[in-house]
Amino acid sequence: MTITSKDYLELRERIEHRGLLDHTPFYYFTVLFAYLASFVVLLLLIIFFNRWYTTALLSIFLAVVCIQFSFLGHEAGHRTISRNRLANEIIGQISFSMVTGASFSSWNESHNRHHANPNHEDLDPDVNDGSPFSFTKKKAQLRTGIVKMITRNQAFLLVPALFMLVFIKRYIYAKPAFLNRNYLDLAFLAVHYALFFGAMTHFIGFWQAILLYSMVSMLMGFFFGFSFLPNHLGMPILKDDTNFSYLEKQIITSRDIRGNFLLNFMTGGLNYQIEHHIFPSMPRRNLRRAKEVIKEFCHEKGIPYKDDSFLTAWKEVFLYISSVSKQAGSGFFVVRAINDMI
Repeated sequence: MTITSKDYLELRERIEHRGLLDHTPFYYFTVLFAYLASFVVLLLLIIFFNRWYTTALLSIFLAVVCIQFSFLGHEAGHRTISRNRLANEIIGQISFSMVTGASFSSWNESHNRHHANPNHEDLDPDVNDGSPFSFTKKKAQLRTGIVKMITRNQAFLLVPALFMLVFIKRYIYAKPAFLNRNYLDLAFLAVHYALFFGAMTHFIGFWQAILLYSMVSMLMGFFFGFSFLPNHLGMPILKDDTNFSYLEKQIITSRDIRGNFLLNFMTGGLNYQIEHHIFPSMPRRNLRRAKEVIKEFCHEKGIPYKDDSFLTAWKEVFLYISSVSKQAGSGFFVVRAINDMI
């Protein structure tokens, strides 16, 4: 069956009829207040105890709060929080630029391109992210030198590399902010570094501040990978000659992950990836209800709907990146063992 724009409008009508696209600003401002309070309390506790081991322990909780801020910033980027553009912009700047240290505007521009062309081998910046990892067979075949060696062993190296992800993303997103003289982003970024390297150095000392920043950043990277890697990896890769409607390409390139409240919390609702990609501005607390409508719609129209358990999703992620790594040759012994399972 051919899926057209009329089918999308039909689905959207069902969703709107249930009020699932309505803005919920009170909910989001309550969430923002809770996150800010948690952020401040954790920093005050770190200052109060002022011991390296309490700093290390509390940094775990601070990383969780920072990740929640990034999810809030993600929704601000999609204009989910409010109809007011300025409100979304300020919350996005606080959540991304100030708290996580990544330029909100640069991230948002890249993320919008991802939504326009999910899993496209040339047009999706998340597939072509400039990292030494290869997420398509075409990219793996073009690798040379040390990057080729990394690609060969990426199934083994991927999880450890996640701990460096936030440092890399900060650099990638800061570069256009400086080049484009985005002063709003730069102002909030300045607050970020003044807080972590100025104020915290004053209160707990330089080395404890470094410990805090390093641990929070590395744990954020791991949590980021935990939340977004299964969303598209292992799903069909689109090419220029692929002819799908908007609705089809959003569904067939995405994967939902079934879970409980904890999974929903730790992924910011992005485990409902299909629902989010079809309706990016839908509030996260409506995604679960939208899933029932969209899954039924896909069944009616004969559209494949990928709905996996957490373990199944991650198994497919590793099998996929292992199959891609074969295009660059044999890797370490442990990687060859994984490849032999495919």
